[in-house]
Amino acid sequence: MAKIIGLDLGTTTLGVAITDQTQRIVTGRPTIHFKAGNYHLALQQLVIIIEEVKPKTIVFGKPLHMDGRAGERVKSVERFANDLQKVAPQVKINFVDERLSTVEAHERMEMLAIPKKKWPERVDEFAAIIILENYLNRLKEHGNEQD
Repeated sequence: MAKIIGLDLGTTTLGVAITDQTQRIVTGRPTIHFKAGNYHLALQQLVIIIEEVKPKTIVFGKPLHMDGRAGERVKSVERFANDLQKVAPQVKINFVDERLSTVEAHERMEMLAIPKKKWPERVDEFAAIIILENYLNRLKEHGNEQD
């Protein structure tokens, strides 16, 4: 099976997580930082990771409002995904609902006794892990597997 990348795109950060070959273990990668609106830099750094990992699928967290509506942040994520598809057409793009992923990320960091002063630098990484785990769980529920 091919590895899968999970992403949590923010306004100045890109959280990254990657599965192993079995798609059972998810590991976070260092968060990509960029200036607000400079998604091109984030895209360049992501392409380097794609060349290294060679995933078949990339999963983006879709930042829906709590009532399920799509807001401006969803449009930003979709634009970024479209730009990524242009430079990495071999990769399949999927989206999963990321509501409450940041809350869960904070809960996990607390459970793992990560010092609170480190939370800001790790929250996007943990959110990306959660997004990717949610995607893998969805695949299991629907009986789908990645090649």
